[in-house]
This record gives sequence, C-alpha cells and structure tokens, in this order.
Amino acid sequence: MNGWLRVGDDLEQHVIPVEDLIDHEEDQGCICGPSVQMVKRSDGSAAWLYSHHSLDGRELLEAEHD
Repeated sequence: MNGWLRVGDDLEQHVIPVEDLIDHEEDQGCICGPSVQMVKRSDGSAAWLYSHHSLDGRELLEAEHD
C-alpha cells in the first residue's frame, strides 16, 4: 500500500490515501464520504480534520497490523 498524505491549511486538514483507486477531492464533498471532526488546539482555537476513506481497503490491512 502507498500510505497517506496530509494536506490543508490552518483551518482545515485532509488525510488522503495516496494512489488509491480513485482521485480524492480535498473537500467534504469527496466521493469517499470523509469523516470530519473538530480538533481543538492548545490555544483554544479549532480546526477541521477530514479523514478520507480508501477504496482499496488499506485501513483494514493497517488495523490487522496494530
């Protein structure tokens, strides 16, 4: 498997599977239906983290090795 890429800015970060079966869009409308969570920072501000889902099943293989 090819791992993950983290992209974004101070307000929004996306964790996207590298070389997946589809090209992922860096937004909440991505076809994979990314999970989103608000992450609080130590200074009291917050950002959004979008965790994209792979179509090649790499999450299942990674979970087996944990």
